Amino acid sequence: MKDVSESNYPRLGVVGMAGPVCNNTVSAVNINHWPTSDGYAIAAQSKLDSFVFINDFTAAGYGVCTLRTQDVTHLGQSGDANAQNGARSVKVVIGPGTGLGQGILVKNDADGDYEPYPAEGGHTDFTVKD
Repeated sequence: MKDVSESNYPRLGVVGMAGPVCNNTVSAVNINHWPTSDGYAIAAQSKLDSFVFINDFTAAGYGVCTLRTQDVTHLGQSGDANAQNGARSVKVVIGPGTGLGQGILVKNDADGDYEPYPAEGGHTDFTVKD
């Protein structure tokens, strides 16, 4: 049997959750019977150094940044200057779920990395009202 030491266990946790995250707490969207989850309490109970909740489209945005050229299909003509400069442009993440999750990734001039900014379009009412 292998010797299982504490060093084999994770020290950090990050979970992407649908809905707004405020002060490392999140309430599950469309699941009213679930209590609010507190990342600080989870870290303490699990003996982790840190446990952080982030918005699910923030997580998706970070994931988009890991895509390689062979993972991507460009939309538009291959000779299009915008397609050729895609590696340096603003990126968009969009997907249906509990609402219509949205996010943009904007390149940070200071370090050249992309910073994700989540949004929620599907819980917004755009219908015409009388």
